[in-house]
Amino acid sequence: MPAPYDSQEKFAVPVSAAYGLLFLLAFLLCYVAYMYAVRTHQEYYESSEYVAWQYSLQHSTATRDQALPLLVVGDSGIKAGFLARQTSSAAENLALGGTTPLVGFAFLQRYLAHNEAPHRVVISYSPYHLLWQDTFWERAVRFGVVNRTYFRELQQAAEELNDPMLDDALWWKYQLNPGAYIANLKRGLRTARWRQYAPEYAALSASGGHQYFGTRAAAHRGNAETRAGEFRPSPLLDRYLRKMIQASVAAGSATYLITPPFSELSCAQLAPGFIAQFSDYIEQLRELGLSGVTGIECRPNADFGDAAHLYRGAQQFTHDLLREVGLD
Repeated sequence: MPAPYDSQEKFAVPVSAAYGLLFLLAFLLCYVAYMYAVRTHQEYYESSEYVAWQYSLQHSTATRDQALPLLVVGDSGIKAGFLARQTSSAAENLALGGTTPLVGFAFLQRYLAHNEAPHRVVISYSPYHLLWQDTFWERAVRFGVVNRTYFRELQQAAEELNDPMLDDALWWKYQLNPGAYIANLKRGLRTARWRQYAPEYAALSASGGHQYFGTRAAAHRGNAETRAGEFRPSPLLDRYLRKMIQASVAAGSATYLITPPFSELSCAQLAPGFIAQFSDYIEQLRELGLSGVTGIECRPNADFGDAAHLYRGAQQFTHDLLREVGLD
């Protein structure tokens, strides 16, 4: 005689499947918790670069009572070279290491949206940062400064210009891949980075955003431009440099395009014609309404603390820049 029908048999779940579902649920909860923690508490483990990015982000959105006499945006060349507190007038150095106009435009837009236009704006990028994006993924995206909306704008512009610089897969790597944060997390926890965030931020505040990079006795090798060959700017970076200039000029700021200086060692190693090609390029940008433009200047190796950044020569460079913009 057949066994009586058990209505619960139809819905019974094997024990192994139940454990599998519990394991999957636990894994997903751990994954979500991990990604939330590493994305929202980077001050506990990220490098000094993160501190500088937070400083520039917060000072680009903080509202000032009056127009700033001088705002500086750009890459590490001007970050190290311009001593904002050397001038008697208020000045702010919001430049960031490894950045290009893709990031600079976003910061300038933020600043202008929250503040009266500065009397003067200095835009300063090394030629290399008009050739390639450098640290866009590792910093701008990983630090959460570039959101999805702005990234899509950049990506659409890149597609329109046939510029292969931005890969959508890399965007999702920094949104979803736990491995993108593990190395810095381990290093930061091992070195107790959370203890250094506050004093480093305070140092940036005291210096008006200035930060040294190399501190050697002199430049010891050529900079990135010495390995670039000819100067042929990225169409995407060119567009956003122009957008930066146009936004600053339209806001009513006297706008200057200042090129960070090169060491004599780097100048000697540049490809033939590089300086002339770059000079021709920046001269074409004058038509956008720039109040001043400076090209590649070769300075003594002893002025530099590494291949690309001023150290002992920062004071003289700052004096020269202030004279260029009428604040000496």
